[in-house]
Amino acid sequence: MLYFDSHFSMGRTHLVCEDYARRGNSPFPWVMVSDGCSSSNDTDIGSRSLILTAQKYLSQLNRLPDYHGFGKQVISQTVKNTQPFDLPDNALDATLLLAIAKGRTIQIYVYGDGFIVLKNKQHEWRILEFSFTQNAPFYLSYWIDESYRESYQKMLQTPKTLHIHDGKNSGLFSFDKALQYQFSLDEYPLIAIVSDGLSKFVNMNDYKPVSVETLLPQLFDFPSLSGSFVKRRLPAILSTLKNDNILPFDDFSTGVFVDAIS
Repeated sequence: MLYFDSHFSMGRTHLVCEDYARRGNSPFPWVMVSDGCSSSNDTDIGSRSLILTAQKYLSQLNRLPDYHGFGKQVISQTVKNTQPFDLPDNALDATLLLAIAKGRTIQIYVYGDGFIVLKNKQHEWRILEFSFTQNAPFYLSYWIDESYRESYQKMLQTPKTLHIHDGKNSGLFSFDKALQYQFSLDEYPLIAIVSDGLSKFVNMNDYKPVSVETLLPQLFDFPSLSGSFVKRRLPAILSTLKNDNILPFDDFSTGVFVDAIS
């Protein structure tokens, strides 16, 4: 049996949580996370709107979505949905990570930055990290039309590059590379999508960042898979980390699939 759940929490430096996470069953089991840009306005609304729109569009499909078609449909419909709110132009500056289970395979779509976390049957971790030049992700909001895309390319007067780090391997790619992945539950019984808040934990005893590798066993080893296992586990672990003076300086969100056989 496949278990899946999601959770989001606010970081120490924020007054409002700009991350959001959700799970659902239609047309296949799925989890989503979204991370609103801290330097843009009202992105807490933007991140929620993106996921709710993506959920509705996904529920109307009877197949796995196309990467580019899905992204364009989600952002165009989110713009329409949020027009009555009179939001700032940059309110939809938010990432969107989507993982869908079909059979024994998890399909993952990444729009922006963040992480894919995998654990194999030997309990070894694999981490894929996606980041961009000048910490400026290529959000779906830059897909709205060509003028938005051009504004992204001119931002900070710096050529935009996508950085992908996968274990010991890393590479540089065009900022608009399609980030679509497929993983087998037979190889990886635990598969998670995570916002970039995973890399923003700080040990206040020495003011040094805590490595992602150090956090993974605490955050993603679930003693029980019953009910809302992620929503139950992560607040408890965050509380334990706080007692050790380790704090999340950014919002944190994740969606997790776990194969019961693991």
